[in-house]
Amino acid sequence: QTKQGWDKLTNPNVATPANTPNRLTATSSVRARYWHEALDIYRASPIVGAGAGAYVVARTRYRSDRLTTRHAHSYVMQTLADLGLVGLALSLVTALVWSLSAARATGLRRRDRGMPYDPERIGLITMTSIVVIFAGHSLIDWTWFVPGNAAVALLCAGWLAGRPSLRDRCTASRELEVIGGRHREPWHRRVRKWRPESAAAAAGACAVFVAALATSWAAVQPLRAAHSEDGVLDALAVQDDHTAIAKAREAAERNPLSLEPLWQLAFVQDAQNEQSAAARTLERAVASQPANAEAWRRLGRYRISVLKDPTSALSAFRAAYFLDPASPRSSSDVVEATRALRLE
Repeated sequence: QTKQGWDKLTNPNVATPANTPNRLTATSSVRARYWHEALDIYRASPIVGAGAGAYVVARTRYRSDRLTTRHAHSYVMQTLADLGLVGLALSLVTALVWSLSAARATGLRRRDRGMPYDPERIGLITMTSIVVIFAGHSLIDWTWFVPGNAAVALLCAGWLAGRPSLRDRCTASRELEVIGGRHREPWHRRVRKWRPESAAAAAGACAVFVAALATSWAAVQPLRAAHSEDGVLDALAVQDDHTAIAKAREAAERNPLSLEPLWQLAFVQDAQNEQSAAARTLERAVASQPANAEAWRRLGRYRISVLKDPTSALSAFRAAYFLDPASPRSSSDVVEATRALRLE
């Protein structure tokens, strides 16, 4: 039964259960298809992958159905698809370093046997179980993409990594008990205890702080771009095309890897009867993400509907069909452009 359940879980061709309460007890699911698609993407670029967050775009070349998903429903599979072996190796190193820190804080090392189970140690062990369960569930689902789950797990993981070892904490507690907790060493004596290893620790802390700032900036920029995109809609609502174009360009500068600002910019340029500029903007979107079928599809649609150029539209639609052959829009667009070309 175990082997049969494993086969149902990992076989992409097995029938998926219906969306009923019975699916809660079924081992088969559509995840196996997502995992196999992620492995196909990984094999195309095993070292660095397709790029961060590129699974949703790259999977259209390998899917055999019309299912739509943004995640591979497995942290390992999605990391392999997006970041390749480099990303997976960095994740494993981070997990190993955190595991050592958590083992020191909770006293789960062999040398800490016999240490007392005080309230803080029990609480730290509970936090460890939260992080471990979160990591285990992320192996079979997209749990790490849900902020409500990820925030709690990251908070617990950060707290564990920052706590001192159980042995040092217990030693410090006994020293406080000896002196009654009333005396504190003068500040000038504490300064004299500065050691080279303390300087190295401070340098490491500064490096972590700089990395955190860079990561935070990379996360804030897409949010600022989204606010600028909202500004485009607000400007269009009051028919302020100049502000709309400025906001769209601002969003594109803040998040140059996103195509949404370029599509908004092309829409505003077309509204101002600047068809050539709109076409160049759509071509810029294709150049930014040449493996994105939707970018080619929008360029082809503009060429055939606005520019009345079925020849160049057909070339764009063919690229979209190559990148997303399972989509019904891909085939219908090619047929439409072919018919228009014959009529012309």
